[in-house]
Amino acid sequence: MKAKFRWAALTALLASTLGFAAVPVELAIDFAAETAAEWGKTKGTELKIDSGVLTLNGTNWDSKAFKSVILTPDLRYKLTGTGRGKVVVRLHVGWSRAFARLDLSGDAFHTGSTEFTTPAGNGKYTLSIQVNSDKGEAEVKNLVFTPVAEPAPKAAPVPGEVRIDFAAEKAAGWGHTRGATFEITGGTAVIDGTDWDSKIFKTVTLQPNRQYLATGTGRGKVIVRLHPGWSKPFCQLNLSGDAFRTDSVKFTTPEGNGKYTLSIQINAPKGRGEVRELAFIPLADDPDKVELDAAKLRANRPDPEIVRGFMVGRFDDQTAKDIRRWGGNMIRLQLFPLRFAQQRKSDWESALPAFLDDVENKVKIARDNGLKVAVDLHQAPVPGVRGDYSELWTHPDLEKNFIRLWTALAERLKPYRETIWGYDLYNEPLDRNQLPNAPKEWRPLAIKLLKAIRAIDPEVWIIYEPGPGGGSFGLNNMYPLPDYRVIYSTHFYTPGEFTHQGILNIAGTDLAKAMEKINIRYPGEINGKQYDKAALDASLKTVDEFVARYPVPYYIGEFSVVRWAPEGSGEQYLRDVMELFEQRGWSWSYHAFREFQGWSLEHDGEYWMPGMPEPVPTGDSERGRIVREFLKKNR
Repeated sequence: MKAKFRWAALTALLASTLGFAAVPVELAIDFAAETAAEWGKTKGTELKIDSGVLTLNGTNWDSKAFKSVILTPDLRYKLTGTGRGKVVVRLHVGWSRAFARLDLSGDAFHTGSTEFTTPAGNGKYTLSIQVNSDKGEAEVKNLVFTPVAEPAPKAAPVPGEVRIDFAAEKAAGWGHTRGATFEITGGTAVIDGTDWDSKIFKTVTLQPNRQYLATGTGRGKVIVRLHPGWSKPFCQLNLSGDAFRTDSVKFTTPEGNGKYTLSIQINAPKGRGEVRELAFIPLADDPDKVELDAAKLRANRPDPEIVRGFMVGRFDDQTAKDIRRWGGNMIRLQLFPLRFAQQRKSDWESALPAFLDDVENKVKIARDNGLKVAVDLHQAPVPGVRGDYSELWTHPDLEKNFIRLWTALAERLKPYRETIWGYDLYNEPLDRNQLPNAPKEWRPLAIKLLKAIRAIDPEVWIIYEPGPGGGSFGLNNMYPLPDYRVIYSTHFYTPGEFTHQGILNIAGTDLAKAMEKINIRYPGEINGKQYDKAALDASLKTVDEFVARYPVPYYIGEFSVVRWAPEGSGEQYLRDVMELFEQRGWSWSYHAFREFQGWSLEHDGEYWMPGMPEPVPTGDSERGRIVREFLKKNR
């Protein structure tokens, strides 16, 4: 006992001196021993600790209690907690984006757990307990942070596997660009970059025309690529993040001699990236491989019919009549289940019956006015998380909530089969931590959604956006979904510097400075590259190759250009892109009809920025005339 006491005392002394636990120890927070005075709270939060339970009553989405905790940096932990109500536990560096998250929501007390790695630093982190709703109660009994034992020894290499372990690598075996400094220390490759081209590189040998799984562990601002020589990469693995994390991506090597360039690059104009290990493992059987009969795919045509119309937010009978007057024969109906619930001061599941009533009413309006409907799930039904980061794609309720919503929609809308053009499973699936790849969780989830809908409606068309976002990169080496009635869809805003000028690049500027940024012309040189119709045509190559392999129906769900693009430029752009879509026989919907006035075809070209009076529609524009010209093809 005496020796143990002295060791504990020494550990505590080192911890207070160094700022973190010199020897990893478990941290337990038992609210039977905590007092409310030890915790801070945000405005609008009521906090009490009674009978061993921390209770929060929240009045907004930022209602939380918080305190500082000390853990060993750069160490794997398991967080276990017991709670109930609407509660989520997070760990942050200061108040930056959380690196660990544990959802303990539920009607009854239950225990949950998650694993995470602490970021490098002084070992001081912010622990927050948050009411995971716009209003409600959260209760937590205890939280325990337990260091995780070292992982088991790695399995024997697969024949043909290439593994790079920086505990055994030498810096001399790598080249680097002028802007990069590089060292290998403590089993980690550390790269400091001073420009976007800062990288290290070496040649690796893989089997050509073979599918592999790339895995890696890293942190910082780092992306791993494989290239044939220095041409466009065929594999990209993003390992960026505050803490060390492991990720993976599948890819297929191109034909050739099997010699490829491996690069590890700083994914920012300046910063540091660290990588511990990389492995490229050949796959014997591709679990995603799907064989569809091309003749059977072609046999579906001309179903679904080619449609041309508008994306809509607010939608009523007058809007439907006006869209018909314009010549449109469809709408892409945006659904926001969380926003709908918040407007009614409810959670999304309680609001679901009213939400379904609202969707059904809009579908009826479309039917009564002769419009087809693409039902677009524009917001994930997962409260309290950002839709473009890993916390959505790893959320424990992701699959349950998506299936719950889509089965409810399919049941409610089945009687309107003749009006439903397709179910767009999720708008622009994106995880910025996995860029430039689509979220790897998305395809398996989409297949589960497809099967759930098919159990209700075997014939309705499904719309699948591969990601990432609205782009087409996810179509590279992608197999179709295992179903013959799927419409594949992407969005078209190429180049974004032109289509979104005055929207994406005005943060922190005044009107005069903003006006300097909105004179980007098309055709012309944009970001050092010449853009004209031929360049836009070439940018569709990935889609063209996919549709050539699989003769599936294709849909451009969104395209647009801001109304204040230089006179003549926006008009020419719209004409060029619609001609490209028509040449390919694709369906399309313009973004958007009577939504944000920046995209409006019923306003003039005067610039607008937040803080200015809302502009009044003028009723017509040259851009609108061009779109109506193409909508006439519906007749």
